[in-house]
Amino acid sequence: MDNKKRNTWIFMVVATLVNIILMIVCALVGVLVWALLLRIFPESQTVMSLGLILVLVFALLGSFFIYNRLVAFALDKFKLEDKMEPIFRKKSRKVKNREEEQS
Repeated sequence: MDNKKRNTWIFMVVATLVNIILMIVCALVGVLVWALLLRIFPESQTVMSLGLILVLVFALLGSFFIYNRLVAFALDKFKLEDKMEPIFRKKSRKVKNREEEQS
């Protein structure tokens, strides 16, 4: 395995672990806020079920937003684009032209 592929693999594994940790942290923050709101508002089934759904949505969206910002920051700060292999390769123009001619 060459350096660029190894760097990409390491980056993806670390980024995935960071994303999972971020999701757990966001879920814990959401549960804490939910617990505080339950003290303020009387306990009911609607508040309980709606709160759980909102906590899960907050955890997903919050971790996604923070993850995107961190990845963009890391790519810019450490200039990682030229040190890593692209995950998804763009089709070359020759391949696109051949596909168009065959259609």
